[in-house]
Amino acid sequence: MESVNEKEANACAIIISKAALTEWNGFDPAGYRAYVHFKNSEQLGEELMTSYCREIAEEY
Repeated sequence: MESVNEKEANACAIIISKAALTEWNGFDPAGYRAYVHFKNSEQLGEELMTSYCREIAEEY
């Protein structure tokens, strides 16, 4: 990872289950973010994608 700068070196991404996350010591649901990738984003407008993201956030 020679090309990684200092800022990037202090970050990582992991995938864990919701059950494992909620059992994590210090878990705060307000402190986490989710990323959504739309396969057909070029055909969807920004307003529609924002609407979908809000629906996902409300559900989960």
